[in-house]
Amino acid sequence: MSKGTITLTQDICERLNSTFLKQAEQTTIPWKLVLEDICNVLNDVLDAEILLLDSSLQVILRKSFSELNDSNSELLKPLEPLLRRQFQQMQAIFPPDKFLDRVHMLLPLTWGRKKPTTIMLIRFPKTSTSQGLAVMERLTPALEMIVHAHDARFTEKLFQQEYVETLGQILKSKSTMLHEHCERVTEHCRLLANMCQLAKEEKELLIQAASIHDIGLIHVPRELLLRPEKLSPTEMLLVRESVEEGYRFITSRNIFALEAMARIVLNHNERMDGSGYPKGLKGDSIPKSSRILAVANAYDAMTSPKPYKSKLSAEAAAEELRRCAGLPFDSQKTASSQSCEHFDKEVVGKFCEHLSSLLVPRA
Repeated sequence: MSKGTITLTQDICERLNSTFLKQAEQTTIPWKLVLEDICNVLNDVLDAEILLLDSSLQVILRKSFSELNDSNSELLKPLEPLLRRQFQQMQAIFPPDKFLDRVHMLLPLTWGRKKPTTIMLIRFPKTSTSQGLAVMERLTPALEMIVHAHDARFTEKLFQQEYVETLGQILKSKSTMLHEHCERVTEHCRLLANMCQLAKEEKELLIQAASIHDIGLIHVPRELLLRPEKLSPTEMLLVRESVEEGYRFITSRNIFALEAMARIVLNHNERMDGSGYPKGLKGDSIPKSSRILAVANAYDAMTSPKPYKSKLSAEAAAEELRRCAGLPFDSQKTASSQSCEHFDKEVVGKFCEHLSSLLVPRA
């Protein structure tokens, strides 16, 4: 699919165990999922062997469906010229087999990039050239679908990550205070996501949403954000509308994951009793991730210094969260003795339990 070079050296097949699995775990490309899908297609080709190699000639993963002990690179020497040219071509090839005792399929992979990143080599013993090619030709459409599907998902995820980082830089250029607030809220959300046992994808979306949850505020004048006096109804409306502005900002690129992320941001000012905005959602109609973000956001707002008000201690902020979740609280440490149900009880309970463990004096 793109240019580059690759050779199969003597030691490649001697380094096919845990080292390569570890490499696979450290990369953002979903190698294990790719290999699993490919193996499902090849499960009836009992003697097949798959090698995934990166452009630096390292084996990323290998799967063998039988005992193939002749992995000596010398057996593939006749393939080297074709392998070199293959990185310059845009389609899979079936090398001529007059010097080989196996059928081979070579498929270069780009994974959302223009430069080569990987080549997939599939090989297996053959009883005849026509039979081997027939098998590979049958498998080709399925393999192409797998590769294209994973490539599309990887490309979208890569773009999503870069887009979120760009929005973060825009936020930072607008207000260092907002950017640092988002960074702290992100860490609180990371902790709460683990405590609430969110699924991996939900956790990733929440963390990204938290990192830019105030992006809509870039259209609000800085002096308004720092004003110590109570805002007028018109000014308060402008601040509230920033949540919907942030939603539109994030979804300006047509990616499904960005839509899901934007919904987390849009709903993080909703309240469990229906008193929040912009839609007045109530209870379980508020997404779990938004409820987590709401608690993390409120805690940091209370414990961070601002030009117009002093910060609360961690202990006082925890009591305030408990008061606003309808949980038992110490009224001596809160601004009001009246409880309400703004926040999710479970999320607040877990977060306050964590804070309590940090506040316990060491012996």
